[in-house]
Order: sequence, then C-alpha cells, then structure tokens
Amino acid sequence: MKQIKTVVIILSLFLSLKINAQISQNEAYSAENNGYFITPVETPYGIVFSDNYASQIFLLNKNKVEILVQSPGCGRYFSVSPDGRYISYKSIRETGKQAPAYFDLKKNKSFLLSGYSEKSNQITYNNTENSTKALKINTGNSNLTPVSPDGKYLVYDVNQEFFIVKNLNNGKEEKLTNDGKGVIYPKWSPDSKKLLFQNRNYELLVFDFNTHNLYKIGKGGAGNWDKNSENIVFQKTDASDFILKSSDIFISDFRGKNIRQITFTDNIFEMTPSFDLHDGILYQIYDKRQIIRAILNASKSAITTSTILLDNPQNLKPEFYDVSKFSQAKSITHLTNDVPYIHQKYDAPTGRNGGSACAPTTSNMALAYYNRLPKWPESATSYTYVTGKTTTDYGGYVLDRYKYNEFSFDAYSSSKNAYGGYAYMWISPYTSPGGGDGMRNYQNLHDMASGSYVWTNNATFTKTQTEINNEYPQPICSWITQSGHLTLCVGYVNNQHTLIMNDPWGNKNTPGYPSYDGKDSYYDWPGYNNGYQNFDPDGSHGTVAWTLTARSSQPVYDDLRIQNIYYNHGFYMNNTQDGATQRYYRHVKNTAGSSGHIWWTGGEGGASSDVCWVSWTPNLPSSASYKVEVYIPSTFTDLYSSAAVTSSAYYKIYYAGGNTSVSVNQLANQGSWVDLGTYQFTQGQNGYVRLGDAVATAD
Repeated sequence: MKQIKTVVIILSLFLSLKINAQISQNEAYSAENNGYFITPVETPYGIVFSDNYASQIFLLNKNKVEILVQSPGCGRYFSVSPDGRYISYKSIRETGKQAPAYFDLKKNKSFLLSGYSEKSNQITYNNTENSTKALKINTGNSNLTPVSPDGKYLVYDVNQEFFIVKNLNNGKEEKLTNDGKGVIYPKWSPDSKKLLFQNRNYELLVFDFNTHNLYKIGKGGAGNWDKNSENIVFQKTDASDFILKSSDIFISDFRGKNIRQITFTDNIFEMTPSFDLHDGILYQIYDKRQIIRAILNASKSAITTSTILLDNPQNLKPEFYDVSKFSQAKSITHLTNDVPYIHQKYDAPTGRNGGSACAPTTSNMALAYYNRLPKWPESATSYTYVTGKTTTDYGGYVLDRYKYNEFSFDAYSSSKNAYGGYAYMWISPYTSPGGGDGMRNYQNLHDMASGSYVWTNNATFTKTQTEINNEYPQPICSWITQSGHLTLCVGYVNNQHTLIMNDPWGNKNTPGYPSYDGKDSYYDWPGYNNGYQNFDPDGSHGTVAWTLTARSSQPVYDDLRIQNIYYNHGFYMNNTQDGATQRYYRHVKNTAGSSGHIWWTGGEGGASSDVCWVSWTPNLPSSASYKVEVYIPSTFTDLYSSAAVTSSAYYKIYYAGGNTSVSVNQLANQGSWVDLGTYQFTQGQNGYVRLGDAVATAD
C-alpha cells in the first residue's frame, strides 16, 4: 500500500459562509471535479474520512492530514470498528482484483483478510474470529456484508431486495422484514441489536432484533448511530430539476418518533454526518471542502458551537487510477451496434451553450444509435482544442432549430442560448426533462417508445440489464453529481454491478470532468464497489434518481430500394453546404411515404443551383443496366397543401460515364412510381440520384 503523509493548515474558528442559495448543475459538475470530503468518523487516533472519488482514506489528527490508503475505491463504504482501531475497506489492485482489507490505526498498517480474487465482499473487521469466518459465507452478489460489533452475525442483501442475517455460530439464517422498496447500506448499531438501512425511496429504516419491529424514520440518507445505539444522525437533501436546493442535518431516535433538525441553513450544504466521541457531530460542507465539528446541547436538538477542522486544503486532491487496465479484462455485455457519442458542452454548435444539456444530449445519443436522424454537421469550433474536430454531427439537434414529425423545435431559451431539444425540455412546452415530462415526450416525437418514468424504488440494476439484453440503450438520471445528471447506459460488466455509460459530460474515472472521453465510461451501481466511480458517490441516496426507456429499432436496409430514412446507408441530406441547414427540411410521418416518412422542403423558384438537396445511392451487386424509379408521396400535411407540390422537380442521375437531368411533375404523379430511365451502372456505390430544391420560375 502506498502511504503518504501531508501537513495541512487547520482553522479553529467557525467563520460565516456565504455562497449561492442553490447549486446549479454547472456548479455541481465543478464541485465533483474539484473533489469534496465525505464520511468523517472520529476515532481515538483522529478523524478518518475519504473524498467523493473514494480513492484515498485520510486521517486528520492534531492539525495534520495523513493519507492512510490509496487504491481504486478504497474509500467507498469504508467502516470503522466500534473501538475505533480498525478501518475496514476493499482493496482493489490496478489489475481490478479485489480483496477485503483493514487498516490497523494502532499499528499504522494495512492487512488483507483474504487473497485477491475477481470479486470480493466488504467485510467489517472487529478483531474477532468471526470476522474471518464471515469470509467463507456465500453471499451471492452482495457487496456490503457487515459483521455485527459483537461478532455473532453477518448481514447481506439479495439483489438489494431484502436482507438475510446469518448467525455465524450456528449457521442459521433469518430474512428481515422490509417495506418492499428495496434495501441498501446496512449499518449495525453498536449494541448489535438493531440494523439501520436505507430503501430505494431515499428513506431510512431500522429493524429491531429484540422486538422484530420495523421502524421508518423517513426521508434521509447517510445515517450513522450514536455510541448508545439510541439515536441516528442523518442528512436530508433536496435536489430537483438538476438544482441542489438544500442539505441539512437531522437527529432522530431509532423509532423515528423524536426527529430534530440540527442545521437550518439555506446557503450551506451540510452532508455525511456522524456522532463524534463526545457531545457533538462531524459533517462536511459540500462545495467548500470543509469538515466541521458541531457541539450539541444536552438534548441533542441544537448546535451550541461549531469549529472548522479542515478548510479546503489545496494539497489534497482526488487521486486517479487507470481503470481502463482492468476494464479491458472484464467480460461485458454491450449493445451490438455503435452508440455515437455526443458531448453536451464540447459538441455544442458554435455560439450555443450546452453546459447543462445532459438530458437532450442523452436522448440524441439514443436517437443516433437507432439512426433515426440524419447527421447534421454544424460548425463546433469553440472546443476544437479539446475535441480535435471543427464540426458536430448531432449537436444541432440538442441546441439548434429543426423540424421533425411535423413539429418545430424552435422555442428559444435566452438563459441557455438554445433551441432544439434543450429548449423543448426546459422552456416550451415543458419545464424540465423529468418532472415536466419533457424528455419522455421528446423521445416519443422521434419514434422512440419512451415509457413512463421509473422513479427511485422501482429503478433497479436488473431492469437496466434487461433493457441492454434486448438491445435498448437506457437513459439514467443518477446522483453522480449532487444535482443529478443524465447518462446513457450502453452495456454492463458481466457478474458484477457495473454499468457502461455514454456520459455526455465525460468520464468521471479520469482526471478533468468535463472531458471528451465519456464514451463507454464504467460506473458502479449504488451499494457496489468495483473500483469505478459510483452513481451515489457519498452513499446518501441509495439508488439512481430515475430511469426512462428509449426503445426503437434501426430500419432494415435494402441495397437497391433506398428509402428516405436510410441515413448513412444510401440516403444523404445536404444540410451544411451552400447555406443549407437542417431546419429548412420538413419531416412528416404518415403512410403516404413509401417508408412511412416524408422529407420535403420549399422550392427555390427560378434558382440556378440547389440550396437543399438529397441523394439516393444504391449498393449494386454487379455492373449492369438498371432501371431507375422514384416514388412520389400521395399526400402530405404540414405548412402547405398537396396543391403546392411542384410540377418541375429535377432529378439528376449519375451513372457510368455521365449524368442526366429528368424533370418530373410531382403534382401529377402523386402516389406512384415514376420511371426515370435505364442506365449503365458499375458495381458498388458509384452511381446515385440527386434531387434539389431548384425548380421552375412558375413554381
């Protein structure tokens, strides 16, 4: 284990703090990137804590911070023994192999409880024979398997649906009662008679082994016991519409009867509390990188004094490991077809701002996967130094005006400087992607069967696996940032609870967030630790926020009969050259088109050249003479009536050795195939037909 000692300066006065009353999504991204401290726990040797990246375990003692352990995920779900001597954690090598481990604060040294293997549980070590005996218990896919402080019992979950408690002396097992909303984050009381846990509805519960009663404390997370096993300190966080609005500390008796709010700040975000060794609590302030000690009154209902113990030390930064090394060795299930990657910020068209556009960007990655929209190469030069590109293929749908399925995505948000899917979901006609139903209906308008939102207690790892197994990507709104963030699931690691995501903000496993490496990022599901960044980095939510289905399919492509939805498979729409742009094309979905889809645009009467044009390119099996036919839709609806269909559409046929132009009266030939002639073509994709918007003056 690499051990580093670092001296930092500690402030002893609690200063007044002034920050924004709310944390926006951009500010939350920044806080995640900078890192913040989580889960401070006091021991006789000092205060143990980690950070949101969980790659280090620290000890704060006498105004100094020492780094005790560094490894991928070592700080995720660490626990401290009741006597404060041992820190239990999972040791993960850079090869991905895992082993349960503990750090002995008295000896200042780490020890392994077993050898490294492909996957291990996180066993709490209490210096008892039964802690080692617990290693031999088969707990299936459970990760958190704490041993009771008296060393007699082990608890584990079954698919995070219910707990099993196993007697380590006689082997007997008991299924614990729960409220049917899942179980996660089990924590024994110091007297070993109660179990605190959280459900997927962001609620805290306690099971009492003496009475077999189940007590619900209510909304809250990151709960911890006091030394008397009577009270629980926890946080309540309010985040909605991708804004972190508040986070405060509460204390309750274990029955949930006497709940007291301890902090009342609108502009300070107190999180991950624990009881100290005396009459107070410890907690961290989210975006300030501070650890606070607060002394309580006798009834533990109010703070009397507070002290800053750690104040934004600049020399304590998140530690990163090359997790791609052990990702490459993993067996995975991935969507068969490629999922094009779009970055919400770096792929924004020039002059547009996609800084908070994770939801429409996620939707458009799913649309690109199904090939439901033509590429729209727009200028994106603001971040060429990051991407190495000067254009974006799909960023225009997120942020610029366009028309699809007779709907104009032309609402404008001045605050976001955006049209497209971004303004649709946030401004008109909806007010948010989730609560306002904007994301679901946006996807439905683009031929994706997007079902109802699946919130909290119904959002499970198994359901996401099923979507991937059926070749559907799935949007997931998680707490990988404290304000919430949308990513697109494209696969999972077999036999472990790790999802593979297209993250539109980048890859949180690598330095710098945002970054342009968000394609196929590996993230662990809440409650599991395989060394990757987690959907619930501070262990306070217990689940993802919500998920949404995004089901569709790619067309079945035909090499000879090229339809108007065969984007990148023979059908091309020019929307970048000569002033053309995607918003000039109109899309209609009805039975009039040969594929149930029609693209059309207004004619440029008397123009000598085309502005908008499309082409059809077959993939011919052999060189030969081929008859070329075009289909004219029977009717269409949008801005114009059928009477406005042109009588002089010019089809240009490019064949072996030449080209020719054929004028077609579309008005007179609606609902029929029109013969454009027979021509000699060579094998492959060398010939094509082009139709532009230059028509006769009379039209």
